[in-house]
Amino acid sequence: MLARAVVPYEGPVRGALHFFKFAGKRELALPLGGLMVSLVREVFPYQYFGAVVPVPLHQARERERGFNQALLLAEVVARGLRLPLFPGALVRCRETPGQVTLSRAGRRSNLCGAFLAGESVSSLRGRTVLLVDDVYTTGATAGECTRTLLSAGVAAVYVVTLASGVVSEEVEA
Repeated sequence: MLARAVVPYEGPVRGALHFFKFAGKRELALPLGGLMVSLVREVFPYQYFGAVVPVPLHQARERERGFNQALLLAEVVARGLRLPLFPGALVRCRETPGQVTLSRAGRRSNLCGAFLAGESVSSLRGRTVLLVDDVYTTGATAGECTRTLLSAGVAAVYVVTLASGVVSEEVEA
């Protein structure tokens, strides 16, 4: 797994992400996802991706928020890179407590077994996929998603996020 983020999780980007995720400003997906497209083109210029896969939210969290921010970003990334989007490749099968107060080890433990391969993952066997999320902190979410995808036959997983960094009040997808 190779992961890259556009910027640190601070300043204006942190504010924009909070508006996007917690104030329902879905229209921010377009400019934020556009930054991610530019990053992928810059840091992976010769890498061929067979598909874009968003990190899923548990159904309860998605109902509460009204949308999955990673899916909205992934839609922009897939469109910008002209790649197929596979939103059903991963399923969040277990609702997990927030990651905010957990240590690195606690985050990993919290997410262990939280994802399953979805029905559409069979179409990704042997392909390299681009996993999309909003924030990368300790890598627990990306790591668990990657393990699930590789176990289902995906050849390789690259990760792109808008922001990275450990921030005490952050809420991970």
